[in-house]
Amino acid sequence: MATQLIEFVLGIAVLILLHELGHFLAARLLKVEVEEFGIGFPPRLVKLFEFRGTTFSLNALPLGGFVRPKGENDPTVPGGLAAASPWVRLGVLFAGPMTNLAVGVILGVMLFYSIGDYIRNQVIVEYIDPQSPAAQPGFCQAIYS
Repeated sequence: MATQLIEFVLGIAVLILLHELGHFLAARLLKVEVEEFGIGFPPRLVKLFEFRGTTFSLNALPLGGFVRPKGENDPTVPGGLAAASPWVRLGVLFAGPMTNLAVGVILGVMLFYSIGDYIRNQVIVEYIDPQSPAAQPGFCQAIYS
């Protein structure tokens, strides 16, 4: 039980990190400056490093994360989110959920192709309910013919 809880928490943490990374990369790609990329919620525990004007931090409440774009609520700040066009703002805002969808699709495809054995041109019947029509003599032979 404890192992499953730890795996769940780590899985959610990775999903949150990827979600916020989607916002961050979209903001950078669309020329919106980012002041801070935080893992967890403030107060800040430690400033990890600074890269190209963005502070990367580790915060006290480990239940999330955030991206703080420059001028998020002030349209007078040049290079900020609120000063950008509506399409740029939508792109930055939708990038997180779209990243979650992409991760779900990628994991689904990986799971689909990793389970079971693929045998070309052959159908494998593992179980036939004795009460079903398939249990009639000769039915399974028709499948293989």
